[in-house]
Amino acid sequence: MRVSGAIRTSVIVLVGTTVAACSTFLPGTHVPRNAAGAGAGAGTVANPASGAPGVLQDSRLKIEGVVRIPDGDNSEGIVVRAYPAFGPPDSLYFEGVTDKNGRFSITLPDGTYNLIARRPGSTYRAIKWQVQAATFVDLDLTPTGTLKGKVVAGSLGDLTGIEVFVPGTDIVGRTDAKGNYTLNNVPQGSYQVAAKATGYGIGQAASTQVTAGQTATAGDISLSPAATAKGGLKGRLVYPDNSAAAGLTVTIDGNGANSSTATAGDGSFTVKDLPASYVRLTVNVNGFQPLSLRLVVFAGQTTDLVEEIRLVAAGGGGSTPQPSGGGSTPQPSGGGSTPQPSGGASP
Repeated sequence: MRVSGAIRTSVIVLVGTTVAACSTFLPGTHVPRNAAGAGAGAGTVANPASGAPGVLQDSRLKIEGVVRIPDGDNSEGIVVRAYPAFGPPDSLYFEGVTDKNGRFSITLPDGTYNLIARRPGSTYRAIKWQVQAATFVDLDLTPTGTLKGKVVAGSLGDLTGIEVFVPGTDIVGRTDAKGNYTLNNVPQGSYQVAAKATGYGIGQAASTQVTAGQTATAGDISLSPAATAKGGLKGRLVYPDNSAAAGLTVTIDGNGANSSTATAGDGSFTVKDLPASYVRLTVNVNGFQPLSLRLVVFAGQTTDLVEEIRLVAAGGGGSTPQPSGGGSTPQPSGGGSTPQPSGGASP
């Protein structure tokens, strides 16, 4: 289905299938990124096992759109990637490539995604936040900016190598010994940078605006020991017809989390006192596909998943994402080149 006009509000759907092993990933294919640090080169490709983190479930929808670049230059070959909107930086992504008219099409499961468009060999990029599957979007490439900041962790002397990232993207970097970091080639937009260190909960800075050609400085990211760094999640479950999924058990586990709650009459749920880390939300209901979603919990915050999480009827999808209409090699509308997973620190 194609929806014209403004971006609709988003729906999150879950996961639990594997991706067939292959050495090259074509446009529209669901592939993992290499979670390398700042300045890393081309990444390697992993083949996730069944149930591995970040493996998405097939619902065969599309995000379509047009990418434009300044001065009417050739819009062919621009890479567009769709990342799970609330996922950690090692989440898998879907990818498409524009044709000569700048059009792209990405086949992916129903859900909420952040889109990043980039032209290979150029610093012109664009980002679009919280895009729903089955949506038509416009992306305008602009020059990128730089985002700098600092991570503070009281009991750590040497702060070298702490991972900093923007959730729901592949924008990743590392700190120096004093906790300073620099993220280059960041698309113009508003960002909340997070940081993760061994033995500490994930912290997040306040929102910072990045302007093309400028350097923005984010507020400090303060990290607390993992034992005391707690946060929460809230959202709403619905059935395929959008009716409230009341009385269902939502379980959060992973990295020390072990919590569950029942959805309210309107399908809403809130889970608090979770470790500030990467966690997995699961729901298992007879007659529906198992629901499993990787999420980031931030210290001192309750993350709102924004829109409904939709259950998928059992038998509603296959094991490997395919383009609408079948076939073994997903391709974007109008063709395109064969990109590889990025291993860079920023898009």
